[in-house]
This record gives sequence, C-alpha cells and structure tokens, in this order.
Amino acid sequence: MLWKHVGVIIIALAIGLGAYFALAPLFRYMIEHEYMNDEKERERIEEVLVNFKSWVEQSDISSDNMAAMLDWFKENKNFKLIVLEGVEADTVPDTQKYDYSIEVEFSDKTAIVAAQDYSDVLLVLGDVFAGSVAIMLFILIVIVYYQAEISRIMRLSRDVKAIARGDLQGRIGKHGNDEIAQLAEHVGGMRDSIVQKMEEKEQAWRANQDLITSISHDIRTPLTSLLGYLELMDAHRENLTEEQQKYLSVCTENAGRIKRQSDELFNYFLAYGHKDDTVPLEQYNAAVLFDQLLSERFMSAEISNVPLQYELSPTLEGVRVYTNVDYLSRVLDNLYSNIVKYADHQIPAVFYVEYRDRMVVVTGENKIAKHSGKVESTKLGLLTCESIMHALQGSFRTQKKDDTFTVVLSLPTR
Repeated sequence: MLWKHVGVIIIALAIGLGAYFALAPLFRYMIEHEYMNDEKERERIEEVLVNFKSWVEQSDISSDNMAAMLDWFKENKNFKLIVLEGVEADTVPDTQKYDYSIEVEFSDKTAIVAAQDYSDVLLVLGDVFAGSVAIMLFILIVIVYYQAEISRIMRLSRDVKAIARGDLQGRIGKHGNDEIAQLAEHVGGMRDSIVQKMEEKEQAWRANQDLITSISHDIRTPLTSLLGYLELMDAHRENLTEEQQKYLSVCTENAGRIKRQSDELFNYFLAYGHKDDTVPLEQYNAAVLFDQLLSERFMSAEISNVPLQYELSPTLEGVRVYTNVDYLSRVLDNLYSNIVKYADHQIPAVFYVEYRDRMVVVTGENKIAKHSGKVESTKLGLLTCESIMHALQGSFRTQKKDDTFTVVLSLPTR
C-alpha cells in the first residue's frame, strides 16, 4: 500500500508540473501579445502623461509639491514618472532613455515629464498564477485520493459496527485489491463464519430441544401411569407387609423425583426455545398484577404450611409494567418450588416489590435450610427463570450469602 501512496503522489506531482509548464508560457504569451505590445504600451503611457498634465494644470501644482504628486503616483503604480529640468535645451537631460515624455505647465515653471511602463511585472504574476494552479491541482488530486480511501475505511467501519449490533445479513463491500480490500474480505469471511456457526448452533439446539421434548414426553407417559398404580397401591397400604410398604415409599419418592426433574428439563428447553421478540408483552398495573400473582402463591404456601410473606411498596402507585403474565407466573412458580425444596420453613420467605430506576423490581429472600445440601438439584429451575426474564426484556440475578438466598427480578416499565 505504501507504493500505491507514493505512486499517487508522483502522479499528482507530474500533473501539477505539467500544468505549470503548460500554463506559464500560455499566460506569458497572452500578456505579451494582448497587453505588453508596443501599441498598447504607447497608448497606456500617453494616456497617463496626458492625465498627469491635465491634473497638474487644473490643480495648479508646483514642480516641488512632491506630496501631491506622490499621491497621484500611487494611483498609477505600473508607471514611473520623472519631472525633468526646464525646457531649455542645455538644461533638459537626455530623454531617450525614457519611453515617452511630455511638456507640462507647472504653477512655477514649465518642465518635461517622462514616463516608463513597468507592467512587465504582470509576467511574474502570470508565472505565480500558473504555479498556484499547479499546486492546487497537486493538493486536489491527493485530497480526492485520500478521501476515497477514508470513505472505504468508514464504509468498512460501518459494516463492522452493523455486525457488532447483530446485523449479519448485510454484505461487506470489497473494492480494489489493496490492504483495505483484503481486510474487507477477511471481515466478510468472519461474518460468514459467524452466520454459519450460528446456523449450526441453532440446528443443534433445535435437534437437542426436539430430542429432550420427545424424551420428556416418552418418560411422562409411562411415568404418569406408574405414579397412578403407585397411588392405587398406597391407597391399600394396609394389605401390604411392612417391607412392601417400605419399597412402595421408595418407589413413589423416586418416581416423583424423576417426574419433577423431567418437568424442569422440559420447562428449561421450552423457555430457551423462544426468541426474545416472540414473547408478546402487555401493559399492566404493577401493584394489581403482583398482588394477584403473589397472593396466589401465598394461598398455596398456607395450604402446604410453607411460610411466605409479600409486601408492595407505595412507589408502585400508578406504575405500568410491561410483561407476559404466563411467563412471569412460570418464573414465580419456579421460585416458589425452590422455596418449598430448599428454604428453612421455620422462617418466612419474603418478597418485596418496588419501583426503582424506571424498573419494577421484585426482591425475594429466604433462609436456606440446613438439609438443602442433601436435596438433589439440577439448577435448571434458576436457568429457566433467567431465560424467561431475558425474554421478558428484564433481568434476573441471584445471591447466596451465608445462610441467606436472595433473588432479584427486574421488569421494564418503558
């Protein structure tokens, strides 16, 4: 690319010099033949001398009034006028060295005034103008070239920013065969690679989702039947021996655990199978919505003898939250399920809902039971909650400190 830049500068320099050597003789020819020829020069000098003579005689200027004459000379910069001695033959200098002369009647005497034309300075100005045009051409060519290069870089930068924003459909423009074009080609290859890997990931995810959904369905059908038979056997426990009752309890517990885990796995893939923009969001009164949702869990908790409390902040008054009730209910169901399995039932779990930082924030806190480490956990419930909250354009985070577990949900209010 360095040689390309050097080449452009050499070409621009050659064009500039060519313009100078072409324009300088042209300007000189035009000045010499249109302005500096003998006839034009004589007409200009005669006009200046006549104007000077008329001005002196009408203004009654003396030959020693240099201040007035200097003012007049300033208006005729291309001419040199000299006041010679008197008109007597023995006192008049040789006027041949001057182009033209004229007899002028000053107020104090009559004198000869000679003049010379210095308009040939225009020839120098012509060369300067030709040089200026050459320099401007050189600068213009270099600016146009580098502007084009900068435009290519800016266009590539916009394409890269579009990729960074997630727009992988646009094509990366490639022009030329230099380093910028190679960079554009590499960026285009990177974009194509990302698109390909995303498609492969999407296909793999769909295959896994279909497999898990199918397995979950295949497990649920016989498992439901098995649980039904176990419930029938449990209804007639008195007809079983003590050892048989023990085996029945173990089978019932394990079958229930399999069902819960398969349900969690199914919900996890169901939640992650939705894109953010496929979840319809609606506007609700935040206080009314959470009062209804949490009161439902509160009643379930009372039935299950699980202590649960909730409080709505006065900051919720008049706040409208954007969410999907079905998805939000699934999140709260998962959290309630975790409370039932892992919380210390001697201390109430507390939910607090407030409006903060333009978001509706739900903070849940419970003490962790000492036996929670013995309870089998797949962590799919929390992962499902995180996925759903992301789909609801909110956030989900958890914190475990000592024996306290805290979860924080945030939902948009727009």
